[in-house]
Amino acid sequence: MTSDRDNHRPAGAVFGALAQALTDQLDAARRGRLEEVSALSQRVDALLAEARGARPALSEADRQTLLDLHGRVRLALVQQQTELAGRRDRLRRGKRSARAYAASSGAGGR
Repeated sequence: MTSDRDNHRPAGAVFGALAQALTDQLDAARRGRLEEVSALSQRVDALLAEARGARPALSEADRQTLLDLHGRVRLALVQQQTELAGRRDRLRRGKRSARAYAASSGAGGR
């Protein structure tokens, strides 16, 4: 039988795994691989739950490093959203122009 403590990795190991998962998530977000970001978020959530139970607790420096990585992931996702919205707007304008052109005599009068 294992004790509750045996089910948890030391804080340093949890920190390393969490930092790596966040770094991977940041890389995926920057590359626009949103499905990968989503899959990694499940891993990050599981590691965060483990970090909460880690003994000894994470140091303040480790916590700050993880918060910084998380903030960078969020920023990369916001940038991706902004870029996607810009592409969507350009596509809408292009469609609108194509419809206007087709409706005018410039489309060969079909």
